[in-house]
Amino acid sequence: MHLRDPSDLPQSSQSFDDVVKRFEALYKYSPLPFCIRNQSRNVIYNNEAYSDFFHPLSQSFAGLSFDPDEVELDLSTIELEAFVMGDGTAVCRTFNFNGEYYQLRVEVRCVDNEIYAFWFINYFPDYQALFSTPSRVKTEGFDFDVFFSGLTNKKMITLCFSILGFQLNTISQYLGVSEKAISSRLSSVKNEIAKYFTDYDDFRFYCLKMNVYKKVRLVALKAMNVNFMLKK
Repeated sequence: MHLRDPSDLPQSSQSFDDVVKRFEALYKYSPLPFCIRNQSRNVIYNNEAYSDFFHPLSQSFAGLSFDPDEVELDLSTIELEAFVMGDGTAVCRTFNFNGEYYQLRVEVRCVDNEIYAFWFINYFPDYQALFSTPSRVKTEGFDFDVFFSGLTNKKMITLCFSILGFQLNTISQYLGVSEKAISSRLSSVKNEIAKYFTDYDDFRFYCLKMNVYKKVRLVALKAMNVNFMLKK
């Protein structure tokens, strides 16, 4: 097993304090949120990224107001599901939080005869990860995979909805952000697309001709099945 895998925890040779020290060494400075919680839902250990995820020092999210404690409580239902299934369980769910997509992986392990949940919060897979697209050198012509691989997840997902013909208000509802934010993302992407196509419809015709709608459809469906955290 990999050193970072909780399933590799020695059950007899390590105390819980040893386990905490082990994961603190691994995740203290990680940019991805990580924590360990007991069955009473008390946080035993968390890194700075976890604290900042729920209680950012100074960030605004497209004008939305939210209660971070409610978000954490909502995610804890995934933890409860894992606890019910017992030691050795791993549950992974994707969720939308303030317009950004993430995946929460909860692993339940027994240490010192007590059961704990290990939380790993990762970003939503990018285009290359979703479709196992090999890295290719950018050429002068337009390459759909290269172009999409270079977009941020927010822009990539928004563009997929737009290619399929969804209107701004509908995209806004599905992605949980304002129409202004959706318009800004599309405007930025369309400026890049304009370097290769006469207009946006010409680009959409290219997508139809090159049979890339299957990938676009899969991205949109995956996003539509995501759980929203305090969508307001």
